[in-house]
Amino acid sequence: MKRLSDDSRWSMAKTLMIILLLWSFSGCTHRITIQVPEPPKAQTGGQTIDLSKYHTVAVADFDGPSGFDISRYLEQELIQFRYADSKPHFTLVTRDQLQKVMKEFGIQSLGTTDQNTVKKMGKVLNTDAIITGNVTHYSGEELLVPDTKLVTTNTGMCHQRRAYVAFNVAFIGTEDGQIKVAESPDSELIAKQCPGGHIQLPGEPAPEPFQSLAQMQKKAAIKGAKQFVAMVSPHFVDVEITVRDKSDGPTNLSSAEENAVNRQMKSGWEFARAKNWQRALGPWSDVVKKKPECPACLFNLGVAAEMTADLERAKELYERAAALQPLETDYVQAVSRIENRLKLKSGTRL
Repeated sequence: MKRLSDDSRWSMAKTLMIILLLWSFSGCTHRITIQVPEPPKAQTGGQTIDLSKYHTVAVADFDGPSGFDISRYLEQELIQFRYADSKPHFTLVTRDQLQKVMKEFGIQSLGTTDQNTVKKMGKVLNTDAIITGNVTHYSGEELLVPDTKLVTTNTGMCHQRRAYVAFNVAFIGTEDGQIKVAESPDSELIAKQCPGGHIQLPGEPAPEPFQSLAQMQKKAAIKGAKQFVAMVSPHFVDVEITVRDKSDGPTNLSSAEENAVNRQMKSGWEFARAKNWQRALGPWSDVVKKKPECPACLFNLGVAAEMTADLERAKELYERAAALQPLETDYVQAVSRIENRLKLKSGTRL
């Protein structure tokens, strides 16, 4: 076997030393999953529309069977929706106000109302959107069906009740009179009452309570209303972020001072791992004071600020980190995310 020359061995040793040195400065990265707010969005005409600014709404009576009930259930779900700091996301114009304005404009149904009229109504009502639609199904039926899960040796028939509710709904923006969301929520509930009772198999959902048809129809209608409200409401999504337990960037610190900084970085990481973001602020704030040009330090502190709802501070820190390392994807994405959160905060008056 051919032996390496002294020059080759020295070259390999230098390469290994450089790799180890770079690794020691880069530190370890840790992935953490956090929950961040996501504004409601809709696809209309191939374009994505941000719905976060639509928080004052009016609900018109729906056409079709039990249209008044569907409108009422939608109003209830909109009023009850809470977001982030538990403040109501939606403000509702009363039904009386809406009906009064419709009467003044000579409108019987909003389904055929032109855009200009909707815009004028929006100004009078001081509302961002109007919700309208029609009910296509509001049905219930009772049947006798074979007992497929007998608990006795005798054959028997089960008493089955089925409720089905479906409706078309439009979320119309009053600034331009255009439909922002058009959906058709539907909900089906089936309950059985068998002579020998019901056997719930492993992994099978719990059976629907055997209630009156009227109760089941109401429950199905509310379920459909919840589906639609979820479409036009902000929500939380899981986002993976990277935090670091060592500093980086230029430094004028001594080796002892640098070691102390890295101990603080790791201390902050331990708090972050436990989701104790308030405690993580302390050591990471001290690190940024000592190393203001450290991208990893700025980013870590930005995450802690974001998780403790100091969004303006988080934006400043993320932007500083991204300016120092513009090719770092985590930093660029963080800037975009925090800008969206600030926009959502402004739009929802949190």
